Amino acid sequence: MPKINAKNLILITIISFVLISSNIGGLYIYALDEAKNSVCAREMLDRGDLVVPTFNHELRTDKPPLHYYFMQIAYLIFGVNEFSARFFSVIMGILTILTSVWLATRYLGERAGFYTAIVLLSSLHFVLQFHMAVPDPYLIFLTTSGLAAFYVFYREEKPAFLLVSYLAFGLGSLTKGPVALALPGLSVLIFLLLNKKLNRRYLLQLKPLWVLGVFLLVILPWYLLVSLRTDGEWTREFFFYHNVGRYTNTMEGHGAIFLVTPLFTILGMLPFAVFLIQSFRTAWKKRNENQLLFFSMVIILTIVVFFSFSETKLPNYTVPAYPFLAILAGYYLSGLQDHMGKHMKINLITLAVYSILMIVFPVAVYFALGMDPELDHLRHLAFYFLILPAGGFIGLYFTFRNSFKGMVIALSVSWILVILLFFHIIFPRVDQQNPVAETIGKIDRDLPVAAYKIYNPAFSFYIPKHFTELDSRPELEEYITELNGYIITRKSLGEELENIPQLKKIAEAKDIFEIPTTVIYQIERDLPAGQ
Repeated sequence: MPKINAKNLILITIISFVLISSNIGGLYIYALDEAKNSVCAREMLDRGDLVVPTFNHELRTDKPPLHYYFMQIAYLIFGVNEFSARFFSVIMGILTILTSVWLATRYLGERAGFYTAIVLLSSLHFVLQFHMAVPDPYLIFLTTSGLAAFYVFYREEKPAFLLVSYLAFGLGSLTKGPVALALPGLSVLIFLLLNKKLNRRYLLQLKPLWVLGVFLLVILPWYLLVSLRTDGEWTREFFFYHNVGRYTNTMEGHGAIFLVTPLFTILGMLPFAVFLIQSFRTAWKKRNENQLLFFSMVIILTIVVFFSFSETKLPNYTVPAYPFLAILAGYYLSGLQDHMGKHMKINLITLAVYSILMIVFPVAVYFALGMDPELDHLRHLAFYFLILPAGGFIGLYFTFRNSFKGMVIALSVSWILVILLFFHIIFPRVDQQNPVAETIGKIDRDLPVAAYKIYNPAFSFYIPKHFTELDSRPELEEYITELNGYIITRKSLGEELENIPQLKKIAEAKDIFEIPTTVIYQIERDLPAGQ
């Protein structure tokens, strides 16, 4: 079987590391999910508790603990900071790319494997996922590796790969819960059904006792322990609210029509998403010749269709499909390299449409920044995105000249440059406008901090202490008679804090691209005698 060229492997690994680790220590832990996950890992580490997740020392039921464990390891090695919170997300990204390249190379050839890497490395959305201190990077890697290992078993009947597959899915369930089992399992079942292998004889070859063993040894212990330690509260909240609830109801305003999910997927896989129709058509024609193409199509459609019916829709939900989309696109590109002239007309049309659409990108960014008064002065950052239409038109030129390599280089390099600029220049400038960056310097971290009704959880990452949560004005009034310190809240709650002379507003900053405005008050009163 084909093996990955050593030089290509080194090159892919280096580029993967450079892109995925770009400035991970220089960007604030600001996004809600990043903040809560990072703080939760720190609190578990501080308590020496590997079972019960907490945020602000209260039970957090959003996710299982595997990513918390990796963050704790990084905290122990590098200290508690932005870099360490995201470090293992970067590792998961590199491993996801290498696994995808390995699978494509093994069954589709070295060239297809190389282009699979190019497709993934050129996707800003894919690279962005592994910049985040959230469980998704772990789920993406474990899903990719589990499905890859299963396919090797399917083709070569090597039991070791089947065990690796089950272990990956089991660990995935400790990252995001049932979805890590349901989607890969459904994909495999559909694949076997369509290949007429969903029968008793083949199912026995899948060693169901191994599945039971993984469940009992890998999955069950933590779920059982956390349920016992929390009197079943974690289990009820996680399964019924964060899983069933998110699928059957719109959560946090993230609802949309059915077509939004495939649109997210297409946009997320740019620039090579422009070849997805050709990639699927080629894969369908070759499905009997090479089953990996058919397997990849089943996985992609299973994931995209599943989340299309979810009432809550987020762009990151379908990212586990990206490695398999990249395999299809990589295979198509590997064939296109030898038959560029044969597909000249459709490629010219495709690149022309893409280039024109890319003009919209910097324009959209320009107006998006202008819509937020706090970011209006940064509208010039949109001009960096002019690299994308430039890359498109250069790619169109090379397509017209029948130069496949020129076209691929133009598309990939333009996006890779934008990815580097995004993480080192564009986003850092925007990131500095977030309310935590703007106000954290006004707080003396040695003094107590309280939150009135609601606050940005990122403050808990940068002020490592318990925030007293106050839910009513009487609670607030009682609190400020006893302690000095700070109150963090939202501007929309300002009327509830009127006529409290002990409170002095010292900072105010609006959330980026959001309506809420963070307000910080300092408690000013005479200290009791003896203090």
